[in-house]
Amino acid sequence: GLATPTVHCWCASYPNVTICSWPEPSHSPPTHYIATYSERHRQLVTKQCHLIQPGSSSSSLISASSSSSERLWHCHLPNLKLLTNYIMNVTAVYSGGSTSHLSSFMMEDIVKPDPPVDIRVSPHNARNLLVEWSPPPTWANLDILPLKYQILYQWENRGSPKSVNV
Repeated sequence: GLATPTVHCWCASYPNVTICSWPEPSHSPPTHYIATYSERHRQLVTKQCHLIQPGSSSSSLISASSSSSERLWHCHLPNLKLLTNYIMNVTAVYSGGSTSHLSSFMMEDIVKPDPPVDIRVSPHNARNLLVEWSPPPTWANLDILPLKYQILYQWENRGSPKSVNV
């Protein structure tokens, strides 16, 4: 049968960087994809999701975190609203037909900031370490939406992990 896309959406920077992605089937890829989205309470107003092909320059920026060999398609949904239920429809079109994946999400549930950058660890004295970092450059609104961080640490060969929230 025809492979249905498995779609995963996340928001790396509220409000304008919401990305959905799905792997392209390797054995028989579709001829093309159609990706649209709408607000659940206004389903007649559908918008095109901006498609990003696997291997394009903007695709490598997004999926730097996924090291798998699968070819990932992405699409970008700009300027979504909070407290709004969205419906995402990705249709894979084949020469012999098509198959669709419908998913719904709310912005609040899919916000997933990129990890911090420039992480530096230095000895502070005999029993302490100083850990410093910078916020992810993709998170635009630090003044309005400050990020919280969790640091997990443990001795190299013993003990259970401990965590600090900052």
